[in-house]
Amino acid sequence: MIYNVFKQQVQYMPLYFKAFGIANIIVLLIVTSKFITIISEPTVFTSGSMMFATVYTQMFGKFAIGLIYLLVTSLIAVSHISYRFTDYLTIGTRQILFYQILVQSILAQFLLWAPWAMLTATSFVGLGTITNPQTLAILLLGLVQVYFTQLFLVLIALIGLMLTEKKAIGIFVAISLNLLLFSLHQIGISMPLGRFTEFEAPLAKLINCLSLLPMLYIISAILNAIVKGRDY
Repeated sequence: MIYNVFKQQVQYMPLYFKAFGIANIIVLLIVTSKFITIISEPTVFTSGSMMFATVYTQMFGKFAIGLIYLLVTSLIAVSHISYRFTDYLTIGTRQILFYQILVQSILAQFLLWAPWAMLTATSFVGLGTITNPQTLAILLLGLVQVYFTQLFLVLIALIGLMLTEKKAIGIFVAISLNLLLFSLHQIGISMPLGRFTEFEAPLAKLINCLSLLPMLYIISAILNAIVKGRDY
């Protein structure tokens, strides 16, 4: 059933094309501005290790990624989510509706995340900062951290949407949660969802990625329960 849902949801992706285009322009502006800022700072090129740490902190900045990028991806998810109620009538289980919402969210967010991830990785390579397996691991795990955080915020926003059946509420939840996490980071409260901004050893980043998986599972289970409990 999951495979059939995936094929079905791929057909929904054209509904996102305009949003994808806008998001990619924002991503391009974010990455380009960060790249220009980095190359304009001579101190970045003092040494290999310091250069990578500085570049990482800049490219995974809490303002550009934590406040702008994550907010945009959340709003796109809530504004464009679509599922086929007729499938519930045909198959006879609301589980199919949950699978549609979950698969569509995962797929759409991946298509939003992939351009940013590729541009960011290309910037690191272009700046010559990937000097050993450790720096490569930090970069890749940092990218994964952003995707997991992105998906978590989207699922939370969709819970608000499914509870109230109003996209405006879903949008409000997305904005509020994003601002809350950003504010907590600003005052120094470290949470798993905001750790992608921190330059850490590969093991610490791996542990953070793994800690986000059960959180995603719990949020998905809550969303599933809400979908199954709704009055259609």
